[in-house]
This record gives sequence, C-alpha cells and structure tokens, in this order.
Amino acid sequence: MYYIDTLTGKIKAFDFDNSNARISNERVAVEISNSMGFGDGFSIEEEDMLCVDLWNGNSVVRFIS
Repeated sequence: MYYIDTLTGKIKAFDFDNSNARISNERVAVEISNSMGFGDGFSIEEEDMLCVDLWNGNSVVRFIS
C-alpha cells in the first residue's frame, strides 16, 4: 500500500494485512525533490514500478517500488 504526501515530497509504503485490514511497517519508498515538481497522483504498473504524476514538473516519472 502506498501514500503520496505532496507537501513533503515523500511516497510512503506500508504492508497491508488482508486478514484483518491493518497497515504496518511504514517506510519512505521514494523522495521527490522540489526541483522535479510535486507528486500529485500515481499508479503501479505491470512491472511493479510506481508511475508518479508531477504537478508543476509537467511530467510523469517511473520509480522502482
């Protein structure tokens, strides 16, 4: 499970336990520098890559998840 925090430039990853619907093991998966723009949405591709939309960076960037 992932959460994108636009203001801090961090994409956080979590483990998700389907049996009890709990999240755990919070960690930073990606840090986006301000010079690239601001993360404003993402998807996970077939190759298990994070595809992140960058507002004010006018681009989409792929990161290893």
